Amino acid sequence: MQETSSKINPQRIAIAISAGIGILACFMPWASFSIVGTVNGASDDGPIFAVLLAIPLLLVLLGDKTKQIDKKVKIAAILVGILVIICGIFVEIAEFNNKIEAAKRVSNSSINENSYGLDNSSKNVAKNVSNAVISSAKIEFGLYLLIISGISVAVCSGVDSLFQNGTNEKEKNN
Repeated sequence: MQETSSKINPQRIAIAISAGIGILACFMPWASFSIVGTVNGASDDGPIFAVLLAIPLLLVLLGDKTKQIDKKVKIAAILVGILVIICGIFVEIAEFNNKIEAAKRVSNSSINENSYGLDNSSKNVAKNVSNAVISSAKIEFGLYLLIISGISVAVCSGVDSLFQNGTNEKEKNN
């Protein structure tokens, strides 16, 4: 008699958990501002990332969950993970820093042009306060968690040796 294994493939579980955490991160705080408060990913590009991460999640949940993931699904999940990493770092974080620098320039320019009757020391105080408020803006944990999730999806999809166990080797020998 042949034993049938009803265990879910651990690689599928790892990819599903990683993608699920990434989807949740899309709706967590991505940035905070001292006056405005926090801004979550759903008000920015979060839904796009959530749809991207839903692809590997659905791919690993479809079909026979006890079998290893085929090569096409692995490649798709790796590409999604890499895309999330690249867009998270080079689009979201870089764009955030560019917006902060642009806000400082606009604020300083506006103070210089529109401060009627103020002397230079008052203008400098206004610039310092404005720059302090703008500089207090920071990236929050949701965006970092999204990038970590992208890394995890790519690594879990690409590194099969993390998930090799005795049952897989027995299947290969039979």
